[in-house]
Amino acid sequence: MKASLPDPGKAHALRTENERKALDLFLQGIREIRYGVVSAVLQDGLVVQVECAEKFRLMTRREIELAGGGDGI
Repeated sequence: MKASLPDPGKAHALRTENERKALDLFLQGIREIRYGVVSAVLQDGLVVQVECAEKFRLMTRREIELAGGGDGI
């Protein structure tokens, strides 16, 4: 039995589709997260994961004092 070679056209199409999905996820993270990080994890030159970490900003001690707040928690 003869091993068949991978179809370069199909491989290119799959890579292009993977890149498109990665960009869509990256843009979605940028649009939806107010403060945080959106990053791409690469393996062998391919995006294998998109990570989104949202952060929530709390008031600083100075902002609390200026707002007339108490001693905090």
